[in-house]
Formats: sequence, structure tokens, C-alpha cells
Amino acid sequence: MLYARGMSWLSQSLLEAMTEDEVLGGSAWTTLQRDSVMIQKAFALWSNSVLEMIVHWTRGQRTQKGRSTTQIGALKQIPCLIWRSC
Repeated sequence: MLYARGMSWLSQSLLEAMTEDEVLGGSAWTTLQRDSVMIQKAFALWSNSVLEMIVHWTRGQRTQKGRSTTQIGALKQIPCLIWRSC
């Protein structure tokens, strides 16, 4: 799973992407790892929802109008739905 740390309201289409290939991520896309494919798919669905984009926006640092960058430490603090109760 790759999670975009930088977000722009004007051009952003997704915050999280999945791939079966091994990748390193980088400064723009942080690699997240989970053992369960079901958890990965659920997180991808949540990450690309409008509500998660708003949460991401509020937790990030806004350096330019329409852009928000989230530090790796702040990613751990972003709330997520509790999928066990579904």
C-alpha cells in the first residue's frame, strides 16, 4: 500500500493506492504494510473517501493554498474506521 503524504484539492484523485509489486515509496508516497489483504482493501476504501481526505487535510501542514503535507508521525495519528465492528 502506498499513502500520499502530500495532498492537493485541485488535482488529487486518491490518497492510497495498492500494488502487488514491491516498491520503496519515497517522500511523496509512504509505504504501508499489512498482512491481511482484507485490511488493505478496507483501508484503501477508507483512505480514498471524502471524509478521510478531510481528516488528512486537517492533520497536515498547509504551506500553500490548496495543499497539505502530512508528516510520517502524524500519519500514525490519523483516525480510521474500526472495521472489526462491521
